[in-house]
Amino acid sequence: MSKIHELTRRQICRAAFLIACLLPTTAVLAWGVTRRLPGRVAAHATELERATGLHVTLGNVTYPRPGATLYHDLVLADPETDAEMLRCRVLEAASDGQQWLLRASQVEVEAAQAPQLWETVERQLRQAPRDDNLPVRAVAWELTWHGPGGAQTITDLAARLMSTETDRRAELSFQLAGESNAEPVVVRATRRRGEQPSTTNITLDTSNSFLPANIFGPLVDAGGWLGGHARFRGKLSIDARRAGWEGELTGQLDQIDLDALVTAHFPHTLSGTAELRVDHARLRGGRLVEAAVGITAGPGVVSRSLVASVADTLHLAASAPLLAEPMLNFEQMAFEVTIDGDGMRFLGVAPAEARGAMLVDVPRPGVRRALWLQPEQQPQPVVAVLRALVPQSEMQVPANPESEWLIRHLPVPPLVAPAEATARPPTVHLRGPR
Repeated sequence: MSKIHELTRRQICRAAFLIACLLPTTAVLAWGVTRRLPGRVAAHATELERATGLHVTLGNVTYPRPGATLYHDLVLADPETDAEMLRCRVLEAASDGQQWLLRASQVEVEAAQAPQLWETVERQLRQAPRDDNLPVRAVAWELTWHGPGGAQTITDLAARLMSTETDRRAELSFQLAGESNAEPVVVRATRRRGEQPSTTNITLDTSNSFLPANIFGPLVDAGGWLGGHARFRGKLSIDARRAGWEGELTGQLDQIDLDALVTAHFPHTLSGTAELRVDHARLRGGRLVEAAVGITAGPGVVSRSLVASVADTLHLAASAPLLAEPMLNFEQMAFEVTIDGDGMRFLGVAPAEARGAMLVDVPRPGVRRALWLQPEQQPQPVVAVLRALVPQSEMQVPANPESEWLIRHLPVPPLVAPAEATARPPTVHLRGPR
């Protein structure tokens, strides 16, 4: 066997060193450098913008291990207004070939931008399934919800996004801080395909937890009507259709701000907090068609104009003549209402000597006076509530679907209180269909 020349051995060793050591090391270093270039961060931000449809900013992007990416100081904003919607200190994204796993740290959400976040979820639900469309699972130990009533901390958050041949689903479960022994709140959104038109079904089960009402901002302006501290506990199942919502609701709303509900929208005064118990409510075409609810409120202040207007339009009696003061202090408002196609039926349950009391005040110690007694004539038309709240108008509008469509599409005059709103109950001329 011939010996390899010394020079040849050196050349072989040098080539082996270049192939086995220097070239791989240089490639890894170059790969690491390119992953830390500023343009790489911008490229990741652009990729996330395409996926979410939102404006994305990133502080940095790192790679802790193969197949995993860390997004630092992630901010999602409205693409038109640049209003911040979501902020996350660190988001880790990794894939095992079967699903995408997202781990988020220190997440903050602005309640005012919740409708835009919901639109993002809806866009994901409307996407057609693809072969490379892996399920997504996201977890976060803690999330802070910034709403008008203050910050609410949510813990143990877990979300999933998946597709089947017939639908695309998003599911979210979480707990409120301080309620670790309670059952988690579960929200599901399912976009069903194959139906004409396609529908999105939304279900919510809060278990025993009270959620801030402003969390329903994507569906309804709850904060604008119920106040910033209102809370909801119960179950909801609705189908979002082009013609409006259809579904059912049961549960309880408390800490309702009566100023936000009445005083802020109508020329009457009603203050204090209220609780609404919903035994059953059914929606069809975006309208309430059937309900059984109980209302409790007080103590608070009510304007004489509202007391007189409601009593007049709903044919409510009183246990004593109404005083002349423009504002009255009431002790309790308590009644139950059932609503169906025939109208409304009232049952007064406020504590008073007179049976069927709905609104009670205490003009002097030891004396409870019923300002409202349940009507003897039942049921009452639902439009009577509008007649009690809306001020006098010279215009007479029939209450039917055709006029409702015109009112929604034509300009209408602003709501103006009568000059003597506190001294004389307003009268509304709203004619029902004949």
